[in-house]
Amino acid sequence: MMLESIKDIIGVAKHFHDQQTRRSGEPAINHPQRVAQILTKYYGEEDQSVEIIESLIQAGWLHDTIEDHISKAEKRARDEAESRGMTQIDTEDFVQRVADNAESEVIHHISDATKNPAVLHLVRELTHIKDPELPKTEDYVRYIKSLSPLALKVKLADMLDNLQSTPSTRQVLKYESALSALEKRPKGINNLHWETLLNVVRDQKVSRGISLKSESLIRKFVRIILLEEMQK
Repeated sequence: MMLESIKDIIGVAKHFHDQQTRRSGEPAINHPQRVAQILTKYYGEEDQSVEIIESLIQAGWLHDTIEDHISKAEKRARDEAESRGMTQIDTEDFVQRVADNAESEVIHHISDATKNPAVLHLVRELTHIKDPELPKTEDYVRYIKSLSPLALKVKLADMLDNLQSTPSTRQVLKYESALSALEKRPKGINNLHWETLLNVVRDQKVSRGISLKSESLIRKFVRIILLEEMQK
């Protein structure tokens, strides 16, 4: 069952990442493959049901599919709206309809590939719908803090691979802010996974000559967010 379903899941991932490349120039499909491998390494032998482990690994393969497909569809829709001279209101309505259709397309493919509803639930939860009213880092920190324990495992595996690839300085600092906002290793997160994340962030900062001053500013920013969360 696992072998058959994972082949279908990989097929969906390859379909939606077809001809995409990463900043490094490598095929985009290499990223979800490594995320699935990270999840297998840290969580594949935990004392939990086989179904949960399968859900994590499959979600690792698919974690970017909805978000990336919506993003590409929205860009095409905005370009088309501009070429047709649409008003701003009509443009936003058109883009939203295109985005909804794009999401439905991915959901259809995932539902055909696996009968385990937890996989689709995880992928939808991992889809980051950005809040344009918030600064990017603050929006990302709030997103990370909103994730369920299972989704957080996938997201931290995603972060680890991104950090070990070719992250931008902005990305390194964004991830550090998110990890700092979690304050300590979240319950259920493998200790070695967590320590590796922290070490890679520090190594990336050292290699870029990022000063401790910037680190203190990040901590101050995170404290503000935590205070806001406590006051809600």
